[in-house]
Amino acid sequence: MTGQLLEKVDLGLQLLFIAATTMVLLAKFNTGLSGFLKYGKTLSSGVQVRQQSHDGRFVDESPFGFIVRMTLDLKVPKFWFFHFYLLSLVLSTVGFIITHTRLRTKDTTHPFTLPDIQNVGTIPLEISRLAFFLIIGHSSRRFFETLLIFKYNRTSKMNITHYLVGIFFYTAINLQLFLNTDFKVTQKAKPDIVLFLSLLLFLVASTDQFLNHAHLSGIKKYRIPRYGLFQRIVCAHYLDEYLYTLLSLEF
Repeated sequence: MTGQLLEKVDLGLQLLFIAATTMVLLAKFNTGLSGFLKYGKTLSSGVQVRQQSHDGRFVDESPFGFIVRMTLDLKVPKFWFFHFYLLSLVLSTVGFIITHTRLRTKDTTHPFTLPDIQNVGTIPLEISRLAFFLIIGHSSRRFFETLLIFKYNRTSKMNITHYLVGIFFYTAINLQLFLNTDFKVTQKAKPDIVLFLSLLLFLVASTDQFLNHAHLSGIKKYRIPRYGLFQRIVCAHYLDEYLYTLLSLEF
């Protein structure tokens, strides 16, 4: 019964991931919904264009348009970005403690080794512990960046849907890693060259992203950055994000 419930939770999270991704893409490519993805200085301009036409009347008078306008008016402080990383830091720390304890004790009575959840997880326990450790590193770095490096204007806002999607994402990645962990397998995973290169990629990309963020935060006015890979790539800091996202192919 427990195994079936966990499988349903895992499936539900996957479906929510698909739904959230679909909604983000719709907002990205539909100009009428683009205000949901804007924040800071771009938020007010995006919302204004969506809400009114040139003669001052609302563009969309339908019930759907009314709901969109009402939702666009719901905003939270932009500096609440740190909530994402604090939440992820707490969840990944809990996940790391549980997986590490399971590996150290090898207790067959561990609550996550019950027979009816035997086939729920497929990720080796040691790999899961390593993944939680990497998430801790990423979340810690981003948490301190949002507090100490990025100087968010306290009056700057973001749409509440943007905030809720972030909360869901960082909750779901930790929960799905936990749900897909095989707690019955406690033997050590064999190190290989792919794992080594993946860890090296994570360290290099994370370090480069930190340096890029530090450079961007030091730019007083909006102008083209010239540091590092910014000389060749428009969004070098997002390239770093794509690089360590490739770690999912290993885990």
